[in-house]
Amino acid sequence: MITAVKLFDVQNENQIETQLRQIKDLGFCYASFGFKNLKTNKVTSCFSHKDWADLYISKALFSHDPLLHAACTTANRTILWSAVSIDSAEGYQVMMNRESMSGAKNGVTLAINNGHFQQIIAIGDDNDESAFLDKFIKNYSTIMQSRNIIERILLGP
Repeated sequence: MITAVKLFDVQNENQIETQLRQIKDLGFCYASFGFKNLKTNKVTSCFSHKDWADLYISKALFSHDPLLHAACTTANRTILWSAVSIDSAEGYQVMMNRESMSGAKNGVTLAINNGHFQQIIAIGDDNDESAFLDKFIKNYSTIMQSRNIIERILLGP
């Protein structure tokens, strides 16, 4: 079972918002960074859209999120949103809610397992998939720099 956790103070929240804003400044409309502790299954995460984050956590949408489940069941993969199997009405609703609240029609989720944490990085866009992928590849190193900063903030040194 996955449990969502949100633990930041104001200073950390400002630093996280700066990183999320940087991703949006690259032209992406959605970003989330999650870190699942492989021993406890607790996920600490942040989202570019506060309303989406509040709904996602308060309604436990993570329980039905096909992107999260695909990322948690694989290691070191890039998952195209268009390739994710959505096999439940609840999963479909999560995807539709994410799109309606953030504008993200296409995206990728990166699943990175370092042995202690499963990192789940989702970047979304309102462009067609080809244009999105070109922009994602062009900005990959900047996205990974933001991931490293957010990881240090959320998980500590």
